[in-house]
Amino acid sequence: MQPEPLEQVVRNVDARLTRLEQILPTLATKAELKEAVAPLATRDEMHAAIAEAVARVTRRCGTTYGTCGRRSRPTSRSSIVASRDWRRIG
Repeated sequence: MQPEPLEQVVRNVDARLTRLEQILPTLATKAELKEAVAPLATRDEMHAAIAEAVARVTRRCGTTYGTCGRRSRPTSRSSIVASRDWRRIG
């Protein structure tokens, strides 16, 4: 290899290393990452919390279909007509 291209390669490597030396001290260590992640909930804990919340809503509403606090839809033809007329009046 000729001396001029080799010098350019060394300069490029030196520039990259300088940038890396500036970034490296700001990165977290493995121990710091473990310490930061430790208080977070595990997958099983999240599933348990979600199941508990769904069970509470189901007990409160008596349904699992998400109609808590809403009227159910009318099923017969006469109730559909009555609800439509009621909307016009109200």
